[in-house]
Amino acid sequence: MPKPIEATQTPPTAASTIEAKLSSQSTNKILDELYRGLNIFYDEGANGQYVPRTIMADLDHSSLDSIMSNQEIGKWFRPDYSLGSTGSSGNNWAKGYYTEGPELAELVMDVVRKSAESCDCIQGFQIFHSIGGGCGSGMGCFITNRLQDEYGGAMIMTNSVFPSTKTVDSVLAPYNSVLTLHHLIENVQMVNCFDNHALNQISQKLFRIESPEMVDLNEIVAQSVTGITSSFRFSGIINSDLRKMATNLVPFPRAHFFMNSLSPLGSSFDNSDLKVEQITSQLFNPNHFLVDANPKNGKYLTASVIFRGDVSSSSAEEQVNGILQRDSSYFYKSIPNNLQTSICKVAPPGIKRTGTLIANSTSILTIFRQLSSSFSMLFKRKAFMKSFEIEGMDELEFSEAISNLNDLIAEYELQEYEQDNHINVDDEELGGGESEHVE
Repeated sequence: MPKPIEATQTPPTAASTIEAKLSSQSTNKILDELYRGLNIFYDEGANGQYVPRTIMADLDHSSLDSIMSNQEIGKWFRPDYSLGSTGSSGNNWAKGYYTEGPELAELVMDVVRKSAESCDCIQGFQIFHSIGGGCGSGMGCFITNRLQDEYGGAMIMTNSVFPSTKTVDSVLAPYNSVLTLHHLIENVQMVNCFDNHALNQISQKLFRIESPEMVDLNEIVAQSVTGITSSFRFSGIINSDLRKMATNLVPFPRAHFFMNSLSPLGSSFDNSDLKVEQITSQLFNPNHFLVDANPKNGKYLTASVIFRGDVSSSSAEEQVNGILQRDSSYFYKSIPNNLQTSICKVAPPGIKRTGTLIANSTSILTIFRQLSSSFSMLFKRKAFMKSFEIEGMDELEFSEAISNLNDLIAEYELQEYEQDNHINVDDEELGGGESEHVE
């Protein structure tokens, strides 16, 4: 016998019943997506606990010890996937690549093979490293080369932290950075660029942290990566895997260095209900880029805006098209549809909507030129070369590295020149030239 409806209750209508059902279906769909996304970066253990498919390696084991001993986050990672040694790279690329690094790198590759066996289909690898020191640069290059040799069909995307262009992190940083870039140009399909100066500026000016610590900088990088990979972890229209992302964002094979920006950032986090218009505006604001290069000093070859949360496709397209019309001179005209939009309905916790911009822009030349100049100032005097030579390097490797970087700079400059020339030719075709008169 059905339960009678009490006088204080409102009888359910067909509309409210359908709405409740749709809400339940929507919640279940989101939960299904969350569980599906877990399998992208996590392994399910025997006890049902999900463990990150993350391998951590450092020649100085103290940094790993601080992670694994942390009661909040240490329990998330597998102890046998945390690999350290008692040596040190001494901020020397050659030690990481030739002497101290290879032995530890082979242990890393053993764990990679073990982890790869549990995957149904390997899309690729993500590498997080710094390029100004010795371990992240030298050993990072060694591991990248081994991954390329053993898993040639898989994509490799690095999240690379560049040394500060304003302050000296290490006197060897220009050498280490250029030697690393030499390998990133040849053996990696995509590089997300960050630099310490830009991250510090965002922490100080937008988050108002007077003296940012490493955890503050890492949190910004982490937020960027969660936005970039949201289309991998949840259903989306474009960039649903690493290969599709490279297809959409890399028009020329060697031009695969990206600049990223985020919204909201800093005090705007206090207002977790930013409108799509505000998010889009902030994404193209130079102060929100995570690398110390102004995008208005170059041209966007390609770009992808990823919205997360409560965002309609019509409002997203309207705002992005507005950017294209307003700032058309900053976009490469020869590549049609080079600014794409993607929407992920799952927002980060506590925020109604966010945005991430992945930009392949020629303004990255700012960073490359500064590194080339700093490298050349040291190299022409053969400064500090001895510390690399005793580790087994010779001068030719330095010459090849700086030559490769300068070639990349020339390739980016060529794209800027052709774009400017393309605009001038179009202007002439529209009536800028003189007409002939026949008697």
